[in-house]
Amino acid sequence: MKNGVIVLILFVFIISPIHAKDIELEPRIGVSTSPYNGWGLNLSGMASFGVSSLFYIQGGFLLNTVKPDSYSNVLDLDIPVYASFRIPVKNTKIRLNAGPYVKFNNYTAIGISAEGGVEYKRFYAGLSYFQNCTQHHEILFNLSVGYKFKVR
Repeated sequence: MKNGVIVLILFVFIISPIHAKDIELEPRIGVSTSPYNGWGLNLSGMASFGVSSLFYIQGGFLLNTVKPDSYSNVLDLDIPVYASFRIPVKNTKIRLNAGPYVKFNNYTAIGISAEGGVEYKRFYAGLSYFQNCTQHHEILFNLSVGYKFKVR
């Protein structure tokens, strides 16, 4: 199953830019917390490929300093792929994202993730949730802010 998810993620990153109407890059920074492992910082980069004015395929990476266990000395690398819905409300857009992710640390795992946030002009603020499906005690929440750059 892990190989299937990895192939799906690679497929999305290869095919999506070819058919995209808009391409956006979005660096982010924020704080992370896990109910079992305390607080940390996160740094992420997202790439969005517009399918329509309301729907995007969004993927990227997230590095965070929250340790999944007390024996780990490396940063977590999470790679989510979202189905992203962007709902316009006056000058802002409400973003609702959901999809799978792959985690790389001392081990490889897969899980589900969801994100909700607000985009104002080119600024973004949001909250995300990651649930590891292979190690059910691993839950991660991220609060992050970012700035969007349009590529195309």
